[in-house]
Amino acid sequence: MDSLTSVLVAVFCIVIAMLLNKVRVRNKKFLDGVKGMPGPEYYPLVGTIKYIGLSSDRAIATSKEMQREYGDIFRMPLPFFGAVIMARAEYLEIALSNTEEIKKAEGYRFLQPWLGTGLLTATGAKWHAHRKMFTPTFHFKILESFLDIFYDKSEILVKRLLEITPGKEFDMYRHITLCTLDIICETAMGINMNTQLGNQDNSENAEYINSIYILSEIISSRIFRPWLFIDKIFYSTSAGKRSLKVLESLHGFTNKVVKEKIAARKQN
Repeated sequence: MDSLTSVLVAVFCIVIAMLLNKVRVRNKKFLDGVKGMPGPEYYPLVGTIKYIGLSSDRAIATSKEMQREYGDIFRMPLPFFGAVIMARAEYLEIALSNTEEIKKAEGYRFLQPWLGTGLLTATGAKWHAHRKMFTPTFHFKILESFLDIFYDKSEILVKRLLEITPGKEFDMYRHITLCTLDIICETAMGINMNTQLGNQDNSENAEYINSIYILSEIISSRIFRPWLFIDKIFYSTSAGKRSLKVLESLHGFTNKVVKEKIAARKQN
C-alpha cells in the first residue's frame, strides 16, 4: 500500500469515527433527556434497529402496536435522531404550544424541497417571523369567512363515508387527505378542486393529487432509512430521482395558480 493510499484510508477512518462519535453523543443526549420514558430496546450507534427500513405502509400499524406496548407517550431512538411519540391530544397540545423548543427534527428537512422553509419547517428567528406574520390570518373573524367552505367540504366527506358498506374495511387516510386538500386549495388558493367528488377529469388536478401521494410516500419511507438521510445518496436512487420529477410537477401547478391569481387581480 503506497503512502497516498495509506493517507486516504486514514482520513476515511477518521471521518467515519467522527461521524459515529457525533451519532453516539446525540443519541446519549436524547436518551438522557427521556430517561425513565418507556420505549423499545436501544442499541448503541444504530438506535432501534428493528424499525430501520420500515415501509410507510407498516409505519401506522407499527405505531399502534408500540402504543399498545408502551402507552400513549414513548421514546423512539433512531440512528440520526430521536423521537418522542405522542398518542394523546393533551400531550400534543403542550408540545405544539411551546414557542421555545422549535428546533425541527431531521425528518423535516426532507420536506424543504417541497414546502420550502416556512412555518412548518423553519426554526429560530425565521420561525418567529413567520408565526408573527401568519397569526392574524387565524383570527376567528378570518376563519369565520371560510366556515361555508369548511361546512361544504365536511358534508361531502360525511356523505362519502356513509356510502361505504358497514363493516367493510376502507382507507380513512385517503378520505381525510382529499377533504383537507379541497379545503386548503379553496381557502388558500381560491381553487375548487372537488377531489372528494372524483373531479379528476382535469388532468392537471389528477397529476397534482397523485404527485402529493407519491412524494408523501417517498418522504415517509426515507425517514426509516438512515442511509438515505445523505442527500447525495438519496438523489442517486430511483426514489430520489422520482421525487425530483414529482416536485417539478407540484411546483409547476402551484406556480401556474399563483400566476393566474396575479393576472386576475391586475384585471380587477
